[in-house]
Amino acid sequence: WYRRQKFPPIHFHKFFFITGISSMLTFALFSQGDKYKNYKYDWPAEKPAEIKVDDKFKNEDAVILEEKTIVTLWTGVISKTMRIKFLTEAGIKKTGSFVLPESYDELTDQNDLPFWKKDTMHCPLGEFNSLIYFASRVIKPDGKIIPATYVENVHKENYNYNAIDETYYTWHLTMQKLQPGDELEVAFSYTNIYKFNNFFNRIFFHGLISKQNCELKIRYPNIYHFFFQNHNGCAPVDSGVYKGTNPNSIEYTWRLTNLPACSNEQNS
Repeated sequence: WYRRQKFPPIHFHKFFFITGISSMLTFALFSQGDKYKNYKYDWPAEKPAEIKVDDKFKNEDAVILEEKTIVTLWTGVISKTMRIKFLTEAGIKKTGSFVLPESYDELTDQNDLPFWKKDTMHCPLGEFNSLIYFASRVIKPDGKIIPATYVENVHKENYNYNAIDETYYTWHLTMQKLQPGDELEVAFSYTNIYKFNNFFNRIFFHGLISKQNCELKIRYPNIYHFFFQNHNGCAPVDSGVYKGTNPNSIEYTWRLTNLPACSNEQNS
């Protein structure tokens, strides 16, 4: 069913449920499936500030120095920026790739797959043009910034639902020419994800790589109401109004630090 990862003992996952009194709305896009490659992503003009690896993670193979995620519930768009420090060659081999759309509840997503697909299929899935953009660059140990390169493999899944054949996709992006000491900075966004069980929407903050700094913002129009059930000490640190949408959005912010790697709660 699922091969459990072995990690040092840690506290339970920090996570929460999302429930809403309105249905989420998604918009189907119909265009070339690799449209994301033509998206021009603008990195900040200023040089990235140095982030030192915390002593807690100095013996790790890789560590996420900073991760920022924005989830817009009404449109279904998820955007993320991330800086990963690779400390060993093993860290590059284990974590130098991305599968998009991401899973924020990997065990549940894997459990919800058809049993004959569990060993070969990734969940969640995306529609034909779900991936909006993917940008990446490498910060070398001397501070020099160079473009990152990667190899793309798009996996297509045909799924029959209510006697209708449907096709979904996942994007497997493997980074190239990384070296120990490099920092990889990535930015990506996607929408229209498909999961087999949407009754509960859980977000886990922990992942397969330790995280020094983690920030999550969730936005939704102020004419609707959503409820968040926080677990294991992950209450939001801030809330307010975001004026970058029409109508204005309610915005909740979570910030967590020094999260060890973990993929399940049992025995953690």
